[in-house]
Amino acid sequence: MSRAVRMMGAIALACGTVPLMGVSPAYAESTTLAGVTSGYFSSTGIRKPDALPASIPETAQPNNLGVDTVSAGNLPVAARADIIDKMSFILFDLLSVERGSTVTKAVLRLPLVPSTEADATFGAEPAKVVACPAGPEGFFGEDGAAIEDAPSAMCDVASAPGKASADGKAYEFDITKTAAMWIDINDGIALLPAAGARTTPFQVVFAKASEAKLTVEYTAPEAPLEELPVTSPPVEFPTDTAPPVDLGGFGGSVAPPPPLDTGSVPPPTVPNVPAPVAGVVPQPAPQIVATTPVALESLRPDTSLWLAALGLAALLAMLSLIMGDGRVPTATVGKSRLSRALADRQRPGTSAHPALGRALPV
Repeated sequence: MSRAVRMMGAIALACGTVPLMGVSPAYAESTTLAGVTSGYFSSTGIRKPDALPASIPETAQPNNLGVDTVSAGNLPVAARADIIDKMSFILFDLLSVERGSTVTKAVLRLPLVPSTEADATFGAEPAKVVACPAGPEGFFGEDGAAIEDAPSAMCDVASAPGKASADGKAYEFDITKTAAMWIDINDGIALLPAAGARTTPFQVVFAKASEAKLTVEYTAPEAPLEELPVTSPPVEFPTDTAPPVDLGGFGGSVAPPPPLDTGSVPPPTVPNVPAPVAGVVPQPAPQIVATTPVALESLRPDTSLWLAALGLAALLAMLSLIMGDGRVPTATVGKSRLSRALADRQRPGTSAHPALGRALPV
């Protein structure tokens, strides 16, 4: 064999092995369960609210009245005159089957009770008995109770006819469809005469519920449907001190302030409000009107104020120049006649008394 052929064979073997190694196969699981509770209802049974007739002995049981000759705990199925004469119910506990599982096969095996005077069996055939899902009304160990109190049978949802077992000692029912419903809602199974087998009287008696066997094959889910979230335990701090405050990257921590001791502070005293006097109308309390503060205008001068200031400064400068110039002529004020006369008097050589009628020299 050439090297190229051997290389291609190795590559093909590796490619076929990798998927098998990476995917884990799913294996079907199987469990066998026994019945946990049951109920038996008869057309001749006494209803629960009714008391036993006075003519019935105290030792007599409801399932021993009339033609109900069935031992306590056994589960009969019977028909007569085109009615359901007896029907039974069994409940199986499927809590061991994980939610989300897929039921692939469910077979119910009911052992037969040998026909005796107490448990009479006549005209029985496996196909005359069907197993249907029980209704939500429930049953709680009834033994020969009135058939009017029996739960409903949902044969329109699922119906499995009986078949004889290989050894002939039991009836078997394929209730795969019904058991698939029990993963979420489990109301039990109802055993009653088939619709086409009620005209001819028959009766068959099965053993107690604890002897019934339900074999369930199912495939569990790869992961649980509901997983609780993983949460860390809460951090507990001492009650007398607060936890330190982290500065977030600046290093260190800030110690909490010491606890405030308020034990020595007396409680506030609330003054007693005098009771209102009759006939005096209480005056309303003065209303304080809250004023909204008005924002002050800006004190910064505007352009017109600056122009006025510059004009005033220019005017003051012009006045200072005019007043400081020596060439500006000043107005000469002439002397009055009296001032001239006084001045002439003080001159030497002038007469103190001028001649009358002559004018004074100027």
